[in-house]
Amino acid sequence: MKKQSPKRSASFSDDCVQGELVIIFGGITQCDKIVLAIVSAAKEVGFTVPLIVRLEGTNAALARPILAEAHKEIPTMQTATDLAKAANKVCAAVTEIV
Repeated sequence: MKKQSPKRSASFSDDCVQGELVIIFGGITQCDKIVLAIVSAAKEVGFTVPLIVRLEGTNAALARPILAEAHKEIPTMQTATDLAKAANKVCAAVTEIV
């Protein structure tokens, strides 16, 4: 599989996107590895819209501190512990932008 640059991703390059909600359920896939990729992409692109990440599963406990540390550099990145909180956070953040 060819790795796609985050700058070419539809959601990162679409000016109409006002927020991102990422939900990770790691079974075999490890949450910490996915979070590292998300953080790396957000830094590379200079992500400015709200990015809410909700994760649960394998290595979720390792992934949460990575997100907390990334929040210092990417203040638009937040975490949520359940789907309802994640949805509320992204809606509230987008509403602030509009």
